Amino acid sequence: MAKTALNIPFTVEGIENYYQNIKMILSLADKWSIPKDDLLLFLKGLKAIDDIKVGSPIFKYFWTSLSLQAPLKALEFVLEQAKMPTELSGELSETQYLVAQFSDELAPHDDFWIALSQVIYDSFPGNSLAEDTVLNRKLHQFRYLISSQQAQYVRRYFKDVGMTDRDALVNYLSCLREPDSIAYYESARLHNKRRRNGEIFGFPDDEPVINSKLLISFHTEFIIDDKGNFLNEIDAEVITRNGIINGASFNYAFKNNTRHKELDVDPVKLDPKFRNDMTRGYRSPNLSRRKWFFFKEEDYDCSYFNKKGYYAFGRRSAKQSVDKQVKYLKKAVQKMRIN
Repeated sequence: MAKTALNIPFTVEGIENYYQNIKMILSLADKWSIPKDDLLLFLKGLKAIDDIKVGSPIFKYFWTSLSLQAPLKALEFVLEQAKMPTELSGELSETQYLVAQFSDELAPHDDFWIALSQVIYDSFPGNSLAEDTVLNRKLHQFRYLISSQQAQYVRRYFKDVGMTDRDALVNYLSCLREPDSIAYYESARLHNKRRRNGEIFGFPDDEPVINSKLLISFHTEFIIDDKGNFLNEIDAEVITRNGIINGASFNYAFKNNTRHKELDVDPVKLDPKFRNDMTRGYRSPNLSRRKWFFFKEEDYDCSYFNKKGYYAFGRRSAKQSVDKQVKYLKKAVQKMRIN
C-alpha cells in the first residue's frame, strides 16, 4: 500500500484518520492553551501522527509544555488522557480499558516517570497529597494503574509462551542500560501482609506464599510471588487477593525517606473501596529484631525477622525467605546479561 512522506496509508480511510487526528490534537491544544505554531512545527518533524496516548511523542510534547508553565494543570492533563476515574473499581474490564490508554512503547524506565514524580514531589509539600481531594485521590490511585501498565509492558515485550512473569522480568532487566538503577533488596515487609485470627495468620488466597520486591530508580516497583507471578492491586490479566492486598504501587518519592512516607505511604487513606474492603484485618509483620524486656512477647512473634514467628516461611523468617527469592532473581539477571 502506498504511503505519504508522513507514513500515512494513501487511502481514503488513512487520509481521513490522519486529518481526524490532527483535528483532535489542535482541539486539545486549544483546551490546554498550547501554542499552535510551535506544535505544528513539532508535528511536522514526526514520521507518523497517530494518537495522544499517555507516553506517546505528542503526549510528551503537551506534558513538557504544561509542566514548565502550570505543573498542576500538567497533572490534570495526564489524568484526563489516562481516563483516570476518581475511584478505581478493581474490575478486570476497567483495568484493561485504562491500561489501553497508555502508549505500548512507554517503558518502565522511561524518563517520563521521573518527570512525573518530580512535578508531584514539587507540587505537594509535606502531607498535602494525603488530603482528601478529587485530584489527590486520583493521583494516589494512579500509582496502582501505573504499576499495572508497567507489568503489561514487560509481559508484552519480554514474555514468551511457557514463561512466568518473573522470567519475563529477568529478560527485561537484563536489557536495561543502567543496571545500577535496579534495587534488589529494598524491604518487602509491607507486601507480605497476612490476616490474623487468634494465633492463625492466614494467607490472602489461603495458600502459603512469600512475596519479593524489586525497584527501578526507586519509582518503578515490581512485586513477585514465589511462583513467579506479578502482583498488582489492579491487574490487566488476573485478579487475586494477594495482588490486591500485597501488590505493587509506583513511588512518587525518589528514595526511602520522609518524602516517601508523605507521598507514597500516608495517602493510603485515599485507597479505593474495593481494596479497603479486601485489606481489612490484614497486617504486615513488624520490625522487632528480638525479644526485649520492654516489648510484649507477641511483638517479636509477629516480626519480619523471626524465623519461628507467625510470619515465618518454612524454617526461615519472612525476611530470609524474601532475600532467598531476590538472590535467585539477581543471579538470573546477571547470568542473562553475561550471555
